[in-house]
Amino acid sequence: MKAPAWTDRRIALGLALLMGAFYLLTSGAERPWGDGDYQYQHARNVWVEHRLDLGDQPRRWLFEGPDQRFYVTFSLGIALSYGPSVAFVEWLAPNHHPGLLWAVGHRFASTLYGALVAALMFLLARRLAVSRRRAVAVTLVACVATQLWVYVHSDFSEAYQTFALLLAVYVTVVAMDRPSAPWGAALGLAWGHLAVAKVVYLALLPIAFVAVLVPLWRAHGRRALRTAVPGVVAFLPGIAVMLAYNHLRTGHWLGTGRQFDHFAGPMDGSWWVGLHGLLLSSGKSIFVFSPILVAAMLGVPAFLRARPREARFVLLSASVLLLVYAQYVFWHGAWSFGPRFATCLMPLLVLPLAWLRLPAERAPRRWAAAALGGLLFVSMGVQALGNTYYEGHNIHVQNRARRALLGKTKRDSCGWCHENQYLSHFVPHFSPIATHAWLLAGALRGLDDDAMRESAPWARFFPPKLRAKVEIRRPPVDYWLLRWVGQLRGTGGRPADRVGALGWVLLFGSLLVGALGGLLVLGGLRRSEGASASAGG
Repeated sequence: MKAPAWTDRRIALGLALLMGAFYLLTSGAERPWGDGDYQYQHARNVWVEHRLDLGDQPRRWLFEGPDQRFYVTFSLGIALSYGPSVAFVEWLAPNHHPGLLWAVGHRFASTLYGALVAALMFLLARRLAVSRRRAVAVTLVACVATQLWVYVHSDFSEAYQTFALLLAVYVTVVAMDRPSAPWGAALGLAWGHLAVAKVVYLALLPIAFVAVLVPLWRAHGRRALRTAVPGVVAFLPGIAVMLAYNHLRTGHWLGTGRQFDHFAGPMDGSWWVGLHGLLLSSGKSIFVFSPILVAAMLGVPAFLRARPREARFVLLSASVLLLVYAQYVFWHGAWSFGPRFATCLMPLLVLPLAWLRLPAERAPRRWAAAALGGLLFVSMGVQALGNTYYEGHNIHVQNRARRALLGKTKRDSCGWCHENQYLSHFVPHFSPIATHAWLLAGALRGLDDDAMRESAPWARFFPPKLRAKVEIRRPPVDYWLLRWVGQLRGTGGRPADRVGALGWVLLFGSLLVGALGGLLVLGGLRRSEGASASAGG
């Protein structure tokens, strides 16, 4: 039994190294703006200056606490999670210079959490008795063919939240099969950490309680308390930290600061609008921005038959979070490429793909394989397209087009207001995918401003006079590697500063780490095949 367990750990480590290197090589180049910038400022204050506030001067998106200092609405877990990024920036890009290193460093923590998600995804699939090859396959699909890649690349905290949720799910699944005091304590710590990561995840606690404790009680009676009591005790510190953090900022134990301007009444949204948007809209549907999920849903019946208890827990958890976010006023994630808040669900929603079986007959099997390959190719293309430009540019494009059509409105200066962005959510021609594709096609073809206006996806709705009013801006490509190559070309290939020199370190270091990870994965799979062949012989 030891050899298979070691092989699984070896492959999990290999996947973490492989995906960590891939994510670092494809990381973003744009400095953080908006929420991403505030999240980093908050993290730096926590890690470097050991304080929770952002000063005594009012600024956009901050709220005033009972001590007359100003705070962010983000959780303490997000600030703590940025520790690796703070260390990177403080050491290699102090005072945010050079800017390219600041951009890469800001996303360094997300790169690490994306790598950890890859390892956990594989281990979860193996825990559910998925073959090693299929477990590796679904892990890679989750990492590069869903919006997880976009948000590891971005300057938001979704990669960390995905890791926190997946860790809690993994520990819960293990505790279902291995009830004990140590796993009970691990269960409590994982869910306490999830509460510190973001308060919305508390909505999943009743599901975890029913999924773990009820079956344990039925099977073991009072002996189930050996798992339950350590779990509750280990969970309490996380809740205590969350409540204390809320009270310090707002003066209320349950206050999170969502009481100012456009955040007032955050759960007063339309549930039907949010659910339709998250599932069916052109601009925010999880199936549009991660098309491979269509195939994954076809594997749900087999998942339920093979692992009914775990499947119900995983699918119900994903459903509850979708329902909660559908009610949220900002269900769409505002300035984002696709349904940002659904990022944490990508590994869980991809998981049923491991049980998908192609038809046995040759012709149907060939067509099914082609369809699956097509979905995978399109999904990867959508993510690469999403990473090509910084996530806010699609909103800038939409606002410039809207101003040309309707003129300025009272809310026009409020570029972050969600009602200004509904075109990109529900009109296909304003979808972030369409916008990014248009910007990229124009750059590759070298189109001038007039040609860009004529080729815009929404141009057919605008008469010539209005099309001429649309301001055209050309954002830079948001891959640090391409910008670094451009800088080297500008200096004749000589490193002009730390960016030039460290670019080589990041490039070759990532390639070496990725190669090592790939060798570990391939070696583990070959060892597994060799053991199976020996057993069969």
